[in-house]
Amino acid sequence: MSSVPRVLLRFLLICIISGVCKHVAFASIAPRSYFSSVRTPQPPNDPVITEAANFAVDQLRALSDSGIYTTLSLNKILAAATELGDFHYVIHLQVTLASPYFRSKSNAEEFEMMVLESKPRVEERESGKFNATRSIAIDEFPDMEEEAIEAFWIKMVEERRQRRRELFNKWEREGELEDETAPEPSREKVTKTLTIQELQVMPTKQLRQLLTTSESTETLRAAISAILDERLTLLEQREGTLYQQPPQRDEL
Repeated sequence: MSSVPRVLLRFLLICIISGVCKHVAFASIAPRSYFSSVRTPQPPNDPVITEAANFAVDQLRALSDSGIYTTLSLNKILAAATELGDFHYVIHLQVTLASPYFRSKSNAEEFEMMVLESKPRVEERESGKFNATRSIAIDEFPDMEEEAIEAFWIKMVEERRQRRRELFNKWEREGELEDETAPEPSREKVTKTLTIQELQVMPTKQLRQLLTTSESTETLRAAISAILDERLTLLEQREGTLYQQPPQRDEL
């Protein structure tokens, strides 16, 4: 194996192990005439290179749990090159990214990134059905200030709590409307004490109904709110895991 594929593989392994890869369907990253088996320098101001760099930064901005990477922006494209790998079309990028929260206190830092587009497999070429997927790789993740990370994390948690409060309020309003329009005999009354175990096995819809029933006690509503909050947290965690999971791919 030549040195070039080894370098590319080093980047891709960092990408996969760190969870950088993001599976996205896109059109071709560049005309095929840009790519050959030899790494070919490209003008940094080429529109194709600019689009690829913006794509890479957009993907990177979404990768921090705290949201601090949303402060990253593309400062300058220093150099670029294209290359045809065994399994990917590759755009190499040397860029500077800007953020006010780098640990180094610098306003901009230099990074090496790659944008990769999967090549169609033999069976896909034969069938004519192929959706190009794009992913990114980076040599090192931006190192941010600990205090800023904590501040962004707290803000994210508070925003999540606010969304949950708004959701619970919405459920309560819906429950009040249902109570106003429902015939008196059909209104559900809480006639017995429910245990935590009984509440935990109830469907979410039933818990919502109990939460908005006027006969429910404050203690019962607090217990139901805690269970619903826990279920929302688990749902968000599952969605986050699916969103960040890198696609299965062959070696470059």
